[in-house]
Amino acid sequence: NQLLVAPLGTNQGLNNGTIGIVSNNNPDNSMKDWLVVSVIDSNPDYSILEMLNPNREMSDLDGKIIRFLD
Repeated sequence: NQLLVAPLGTNQGLNNGTIGIVSNNNPDNSMKDWLVVSVIDSNPDYSILEMLNPNREMSDLDGKIIRFLD
């Protein structure tokens, strides 16, 4: 079971419960191409994320961009 770690944390304003939208860097892609992640553990300089859809693979995130919501 691999952890999904983001190199951003509380020092950068990322806190537990923050939601992130994962997509290609293409404004024309459809909603079906998006994934949603949530911060489950936030530390000063990194955060542990989880995908909200447990049926998706970690490899589905390869090459994608996460945009965290305020």
